[in-house]
Amino acid sequence: MELLPPGAPLRDPMLDTVRRRHPDADVVVLPPEPSPVPTPAVDDQGVAATIDLVRRLATSLWAHVADAPADPPVDPDFGPLCGTVVVRSRHSASIPDRPHLLADLRDDLQGDGWHFRRPCGAVERLVGERDGVELRGIYAAGSGLLLVTLTSAALFVGADRARSVVRH
Repeated sequence: MELLPPGAPLRDPMLDTVRRRHPDADVVVLPPEPSPVPTPAVDDQGVAATIDLVRRLATSLWAHVADAPADPPVDPDFGPLCGTVVVRSRHSASIPDRPHLLADLRDDLQGDGWHFRRPCGAVERLVGERDGVELRGIYAAGSGLLLVTLTSAALFVGADRARSVVRH
């Protein structure tokens, strides 16, 4: 750890600006976090298996919501770190006059192995997890619009393969 005198220039110009505008505040710069330990790259079969898992979970979820079977879109997308991808399914539906839709959906899905937590905030949301797939749902009772997103855990595939996986 390195201590600098109050007037010494910092390595980040933005922090120099903060110090100049707020001389009464102490600026503490933490060292960068270490890079995550590289994991073995997931092969094409692993990506395909994750796509199938998200597709099965999304289809099952929409069977609880709508009378007619839905075919929710499932696509790979770039992950949170360089060289990673996630598999995501976003689907919306107009379901008017069901003010307790999220609570009913949570009750139905708990029997299918989903685990839910109650997020903070005034807006009711559905947040859950099953088999490494995260579910986020929100329902606007006024318009009757339901939006559900399923997102897999990040899969390390490498930077070049991530670009090719997301393009397909």
